[in-house]
Amino acid sequence: MKTAMQELIELINTRHYLSNFVIRDKAIKLLEKEKEQIIKTASDVDSANFWAEYEGFEEYYNQTYNQNK
Repeated sequence: MKTAMQELIELINTRHYLSNFVIRDKAIKLLEKEKEQIIKTASDVDSANFWAEYEGFEEYYNQTYNQNK
């Protein structure tokens, strides 16, 4: 899974010919995804299993979003 920001950066890196308006529109659409990801994180942390599965927030992030590590 990628964060909203990772998706935007990937779009910019792979499509150099995009106008600023296209990039802005994509960023606006990704705001809803970012909101959903924040809500999901809060819900996951609130679960009883969170602290049993993860040592902390950085490990949660790396396992959930940072697929490069």
